[in-house]
Amino acid sequence: MTTRRQLGYLHNLGIAMTRALAAVIGVDYRVSFSAQCWHWDRTNKWRGIILRPLIDKVFFWDPQHCRRSYYRDTAALSLLP
Repeated sequence: MTTRRQLGYLHNLGIAMTRALAAVIGVDYRVSFSAQCWHWDRTNKWRGIILRPLIDKVFFWDPQHCRRSYYRDTAALSLLP
């Protein structure tokens, strides 16, 4: 049985991994890879057109995962000094 603490740890680990991936590929490390894929899709870049639907399918319980990630991450950026 997974505890709430373990789920929190896995969530934080997932965020760290997606931001590390963004940094490795050379995009803004302050946003997640999912958020970057939403941005690419909105600007008609092939990476977003291909990857955004795949990521949304992986997170099948949240069909708008990339869009939600984009708005969450950009809202958090606007709060930074």
